[in-house]
Amino acid sequence: MSLSKLISEKLEIGKLYEDLFVSLVDGKWIRATPEQDMNEHWDVMSKKTGAKVDIKGSKSDRYVCLEFKNVNGGTGWMMGEADFIAFWLFDRFYVVDRDELLSWSMEVVPNQPPISGNIKFNDVDFYVPFRRDGRKDIIVKVRPMDIMKMARRIVI
Repeated sequence: MSLSKLISEKLEIGKLYEDLFVSLVDGKWIRATPEQDMNEHWDVMSKKTGAKVDIKGSKSDRYVCLEFKNVNGGTGWMMGEADFIAFWLFDRFYVVDRDELLSWSMEVVPNQPPISGNIKFNDVDFYVPFRRDGRKDIIVKVRPMDIMKMARRIVI
């Protein structure tokens, strides 16, 4: 499968999670432009409050990934402009304050260079910064329960 097709499929899946979130939460929403999504790291903004939400679909029920640097080495969504991150876990959205999540992660993630090289994703421990092979990202795996405990709102 070509890289452009993979990117296209990932964008389509992301839009499905965005549509689901907007349909479940009352209110009117403004969608981010592609530039805002990529550079400011938010997907929708409440017309009523101005709160920006970045929506994350689930890749696994065993872990959640926090992105500190993106694949190009730029700012990751943990450092973005979203007020809240909505994580799809166990068939519902857990809405977390991004600043609170960032503060918490600074306490539990050791201040060390990310491990990198030819490592398997599943072999990386929780709370350890790592970089995927051939990419400039910095990611940390956390437990879904961490997100669930921090949730300000649960959307079913």
